Amino acid sequence: MLKVMNKTKLIAISLLAIILILVMVSVSAAQGPDGSGWWTSPSIQNVSTGNATIIFTAYHDTGNASSSTYSGSVVVAPNASVIYHPGLSANCETSPTVATNGCRLGVSPALPAGFTGSVVVSSDAPVVSFVSLKNNPGGSVGVTGGTARASYEGISGDAAANTLYFPSFKNNFAGQSTIFYVQAAGSDSTVRMTYTTQEATPTVYTEDKTILANRTYAFIPSAASVPSCNGSANNSCRGGAILTVLSGGNVAGTAVEYEDGASIAEFVLAGAAITPANTDTKVLVPSAKDNFNGQTTGVAILNTSGTDSIADLTFNVKGVQGCTNFAVGDVVTSTVTIPANGTTVVRTSAGNTPFDCSVFYSLTIEDQGADQNLAATVNQSGTTNGLSQKTKYNAFAASTATSTVLFPLVKETFVNGITGISLVNAGNIATTVTVTYSGSSDHVMQTVSMDPGQSITLRRVSAGDSDIASIISGGLPGAGEKYAVTAVADAAGAKIVGFAQEATSSNNLDIQNYGGTNQ
Repeated sequence: MLKVMNKTKLIAISLLAIILILVMVSVSAAQGPDGSGWWTSPSIQNVSTGNATIIFTAYHDTGNASSSTYSGSVVVAPNASVIYHPGLSANCETSPTVATNGCRLGVSPALPAGFTGSVVVSSDAPVVSFVSLKNNPGGSVGVTGGTARASYEGISGDAAANTLYFPSFKNNFAGQSTIFYVQAAGSDSTVRMTYTTQEATPTVYTEDKTILANRTYAFIPSAASVPSCNGSANNSCRGGAILTVLSGGNVAGTAVEYEDGASIAEFVLAGAAITPANTDTKVLVPSAKDNFNGQTTGVAILNTSGTDSIADLTFNVKGVQGCTNFAVGDVVTSTVTIPANGTTVVRTSAGNTPFDCSVFYSLTIEDQGADQNLAATVNQSGTTNGLSQKTKYNAFAASTATSTVLFPLVKETFVNGITGISLVNAGNIATTVTVTYSGSSDHVMQTVSMDPGQSITLRRVSAGDSDIASIISGGLPGAGEKYAVTAVADAAGAKIVGFAQEATSSNNLDIQNYGGTNQ
């Protein structure tokens, strides 16, 4: 079905950058989330200063009798991107002609209907990627009435690991369940998935599986005997999960949370697995909400160690609605206990946020002893125009922050799509950020200054509706286009992280997030 990975740096194996991705084409609920019409579309951006030759190879999932592979290649210009869209015809021109931004890559033979599996992307230059999972109509794929969408990052080959962290799993908890797709990175791997419930006295369940090289396997909590909540909400059927490699090579993975029993799903959530390199004693959440514009987030924090963690929470207020006790710029602190190898959710309904009104904020989570590594995912939910909208993204380990963040696909009202970018200052000095939108031409802008821990939002930039302080060159990006975006912290030693969220101007589809890639 879909899947996999990443953020951080890209690898060079035999001078190739390798990215692992999970894909599916019009798969049914038997192979993926409940419902019909599921498909995935990867976007790949060349982030080098020269042309990149990109090779895209798809593999059937583990358990499929076919050993067939499907591949295609294209030469991509600096900063440009290509996509694979299973429902539309390819329109990228191959080498020696350099692809224009956003063209559609083809594979031969074409992926068959019902395909579910994984992809390895190789390149002779650094590239980054993210993947969209959808069920809405798109050419020959999708289903009429489908509104669900989600995104997750592709993962570079050197970011594959022998341990994967999933801060949240559900087995028909309040009508939602989770599937975990795990891909073997280059060689066969035998792995163990361990589920730890969120009960006062946690229960542990396991499942072992051998995954063939470059292929993927879907872990379902019920296969490990995790009980179902049958639609109710209790902690016996939810918690955190950790996957470990028992033998063989490294792996990558993705979590997909879906609507139980849906014939045509209204929403879906997805996120790449968190690797040890992306855990830290300090974790950053660029955007969280307490009933702000009808949207609320829950932050699931996983303690990756065998000892309880007492973590400091720092809430930095970015927006308020109907508040008398809080204002933009306020900083509020509290603490939370996260059990060993377990998960704690920070959410209004859990009573562990300080707000009594509608607030938009960024959040810093830091282990008091600075010796317990944490990982976190952020789930957002709400209703817009009667449509349930849900999405998620991975919080950022402070140690992964760099001066540069890359976003392969940002839409300025392109085919009804609008992408907003949230950036947070992850360092200890104030900084502005230079942001370049690369499309048919480059548009270079500078943001307002951010103090440490503060964040900014870039949305509807073409209309001037964002935290842009000045235009350096090229004017504002034009509406109706799609862009690859590069954000660079201007102050010496400054560090940033960020993620992108895409909505539709008509609010007729689910929202989707993906994390920016730090370089």
